Amino acid sequence: MEIRKLQKKYKIQFKTKTKLAVDLVKRLLPQIAAFGKPLELISTDVNLSAVEILETYARRFTIEEMFKDLKEEWGLGKQQVRNLNAHIGTFMMNLWGYTMVELWSWNEKEEHLKDRSRSPWDDVSRRPSHGDKRNALKRTMIERELIDAFGRKLKRRQ
Repeated sequence: MEIRKLQKKYKIQFKTKTKLAVDLVKRLLPQIAAFGKPLELISTDVNLSAVEILETYARRFTIEEMFKDLKEEWGLGKQQVRNLNAHIGTFMMNLWGYTMVELWSWNEKEEHLKDRSRSPWDDVSRRPSHGDKRNALKRTMIERELIDAFGRKLKRRQ
């Protein structure tokens, strides 16, 4: 992926609760060849290089992806509890569940994690999502329980 970097400095005015503040902002406009659209990244630290700004955004993006997975896969924020300690507990349980699935899938083969049988239109080369990893762990746990219960090797679905 080819990235062309253009850097410009702008004075941006924004309102705060008490006064109008003026700050110097560095604007980074990389042109990403794969998409052909400019991506505007803004930093209030004018001493950062273009690479440091991209790295900061990349780190932030992974955090956003994690919260998206927690909300979609684990139902974060949908728990109906009545006090603060219960909210903290459900939040921590969601984080632990997310972490356990990611740790389990770390050394698993990608082919084992992806099951596209229910969505043949999906791109087979796409990396496994957290949902794919979670479903693979469920399949593995059920398979192990059945093996323990019946004492024989079950045939894996192709």
